[in-house]
Amino acid sequence: MIFTLDYLSFHADKYNISQEHLENTRLQATKTSPMMAAIERCMDQVDEEILVTLVPRLCSIIRKGVGLPTKAGCARIVCSLCSKYTSEMDLHASALMKALSGVIQDRSIVLRKAVATAIGHVARLVSQNTLLQFIRHNKKFYLDSGDEDERQITAIAFKEIARYAPDKMKSVMGEVLPIAFLGIHDSVEGLQALWSSVWDELAAGSKSASRLWIPEILTLCEQLMKDSQSWKIKRQVAKCISAVAQAGGASFDDFRESSFKILIDSVSGRTWEGKEDVVESLSTLAIESNTWLANHQALKDEITAVFCREATKNAKSYKRVAIDCLGKVVLEFKVDVYDRVEQYLMEYCMESNDMDVDDVRDKPLSLSIQAGSYKALGKCFSAGTRSYGNLLFYLMIQISGTKRYIILQKLYSIMRGIFDLLF
Repeated sequence: MIFTLDYLSFHADKYNISQEHLENTRLQATKTSPMMAAIERCMDQVDEEILVTLVPRLCSIIRKGVGLPTKAGCARIVCSLCSKYTSEMDLHASALMKALSGVIQDRSIVLRKAVATAIGHVARLVSQNTLLQFIRHNKKFYLDSGDEDERQITAIAFKEIARYAPDKMKSVMGEVLPIAFLGIHDSVEGLQALWSSVWDELAAGSKSASRLWIPEILTLCEQLMKDSQSWKIKRQVAKCISAVAQAGGASFDDFRESSFKILIDSVSGRTWEGKEDVVESLSTLAIESNTWLANHQALKDEITAVFCREATKNAKSYKRVAIDCLGKVVLEFKVDVYDRVEQYLMEYCMESNDMDVDDVRDKPLSLSIQAGSYKALGKCFSAGTRSYGNLLFYLMIQISGTKRYIILQKLYSIMRGIFDLLF
């Protein structure tokens, strides 16, 4: 069996076997080996005196041991000791937690899961202060690392602690639930699923539980928007604020002003990849808060000005979203900004999309911007006769002055935008 696994480890690609599947098979073989059976029998003879000698040696092997079977075997032994000798292990739990914390960063996903399970068992026995230090230390893996595998470490560890030490986890919910709610809005589906499972373990699967932790969630969001250098994290923060606002309902009213400040500050400045999520979150929050904003006119005017400004940015992917958000917010707010936006929206509508453009991949995006500009014009449209005449005039020029093949090419997206504008 061992020779077969050794051979497959060098020819995994040839047989279409993933490294994780191979390591799982190796680990299963180790669990059923005569050596592990002997170790299990020996553990039945352990007492408090033996633990004094055993645990330091076990910690040393965890830190310095080589190979998956050795380290994963140690993790399994830790689980057994914590289950069989709960009271005797109290004195040694802190040392084991420290040793396991250094191994959970291993590049093997199978070993990380095994170590996380061991940490979950040890967490039942450590002090609240030790658990809190571990939680805060491991949050950095998720928030600061750019490697997806490293970012999984935090979610895997928190999930196992929530499963095996739920009572202990309740004492640090204020640290764990905010980052779990943030993780639910990760752009990577695998990480979303992991954090959702953490949330389900701690909050019984109810997103409405976020209402109880609004201050903690927003404190984390504000800190990350200011300090994080990762655009990916900033996108997540924006989605998180929008989601907690929708889930919070009236209980979120005390936090709306600070939330608007976070998003308005974040949407200002140059565009960057993924900034579309920030402006979309701001529009969602603005629309959801329209009733509340009736008593905060200065803030409402500032939000309107922000969308009028952002729709003028040059980056096409961002411009498309910003124009769409502008129309939605203005329509919801029922404010007259037509004179402010008419000039540049008309320019977007009149932009040429001839077939000789340099990058044909930009054509669908350009057409989408044109269609969105027509829609936004309709939503920003005021009832004045002058504006109405200008609008129809430009529309007639756009349609009548376009070459036939361009009309056919634009027919679906542009005419749909015009239809939405007029009707």
